Amino acid sequence: MHTTDAAGPIKPHLPYYFEGYRFTPGHIAVGPHEACIADMHLPLVARVDRRTGEITGPQLLDTPHGAHGNPTALVIDGDFLYSRWNEGLTVFDLGSGEQSTLALPGTHLASGPEGVWTVAPRAGLVRVGSHGIQQSVAIPLFPYCLAGGHEAVWVLSWTDPGAGRIVVSRIDPSSGEVTAACELSGSPQMLFSDRSGIWANVWTEHPACRQITSHLIGLDPRTAEVTSDIELEPTGALGPIVDGVIWLPSADPFDHAARDRLATIRRVSAADGHLLGEVRLEGALGWPVAGPGCLWGRVDRGDTRSVAAIDTRRVGVRYFDLGHLDVTPYLPPPPPAIYAEDMERQIRDRLASSLVGGWVKTDPETGAEVERLPYIRGVHIEEVRLEGTFPETEILVLFRSDEHPGLLFGRRRRIWEDDGALSGAIDVMDVNLMEDVEACGHGLPRHPQPNASGIVWF
Repeated sequence: MHTTDAAGPIKPHLPYYFEGYRFTPGHIAVGPHEACIADMHLPLVARVDRRTGEITGPQLLDTPHGAHGNPTALVIDGDFLYSRWNEGLTVFDLGSGEQSTLALPGTHLASGPEGVWTVAPRAGLVRVGSHGIQQSVAIPLFPYCLAGGHEAVWVLSWTDPGAGRIVVSRIDPSSGEVTAACELSGSPQMLFSDRSGIWANVWTEHPACRQITSHLIGLDPRTAEVTSDIELEPTGALGPIVDGVIWLPSADPFDHAARDRLATIRRVSAADGHLLGEVRLEGALGWPVAGPGCLWGRVDRGDTRSVAAIDTRRVGVRYFDLGHLDVTPYLPPPPPAIYAEDMERQIRDRLASSLVGGWVKTDPETGAEVERLPYIRGVHIEEVRLEGTFPETEILVLFRSDEHPGLLFGRRRRIWEDDGALSGAIDVMDVNLMEDVEACGHGLPRHPQPNASGIVWF
């Protein structure tokens, strides 16, 4: 019999991540009259009236075939909300509530002249409307960012990723021709358009010290010539631009030690970098997006359920709590019952197949196998096996390394949590092992010492 606790025997089960789930703000689109907020994990959208503050929803979004979870981008154009999924687009008529989907795999979404624009791998730059594809335009290779404004569509693309060469292209939406372009150097991060101009955020690395700095480069809306170049500090900080002002967090969002300072937003002139003022929020502003005379974003604090709307002209802030919205009808059902022994064998077989099978290089034309590479460079897997019984069952990986001939290394992980839930770490055990050995600078121990059984546990 399995181990018991106060609630009875511990049973194996898959974790159910939606227990007690409430609406959690994700991507936001802002129009002249309302803002639409997508849930962070479900295909739901809530709506906030910008004038009255009334909150409605959530509304279930139709999803393109094969799409799951939440949309990757939202824009409002006229009376329609466009939602981008990797597999296609959803067009939601905000007036009638009618929806349609468009099977157009791709990335990026921007509202621009004559409609909404997106990038599709085979179709190029595509203008879409409420009734489908309106126009296709060839674009430079490796598009990274997209923006619309000043009677043009703007694309920030890699031209030579290895050499760090990029280009900003101004495309006439009527003819589809590139009417101006500006070559830059660095790593593209973001492309902005507002009433005052076009702005590209680029990271550059200084060869001598390898320090990375973030630059906001202003471009002439007609000629695409560089009009300004300011350094943004800290490097990881970035925010939308509204009426020539960039709204920057006061700390690097990736610096966990400085997270208490993220609630302070700095207003900085995008043209010359001068500090214009600061705004203190109730929490860090996550996933911010610009709208007409405003800035919206989710408020990242302990139990995030709110969004903030900043009036960029009066510099006032309103908060909207979306946690009360009822998402119960849209939650996925709990996972089915599982059997420990069956699940353990499946995990062992999958992990062994990944680690022993390695990577397969195929011919892009025929799909035929050309070469098989080891999953981890310089590592040879000897055995993947199970030890113990539920809920303390462990999976063991034994391997040898070219760097340490004659030694046997091992890694072991528990498959189940103490309450019988399947451990989430098991799904990425192969990836974590690879990263620890070759990708993250850790590597195997320099002076490995086997234990009494002759294994170096890593």
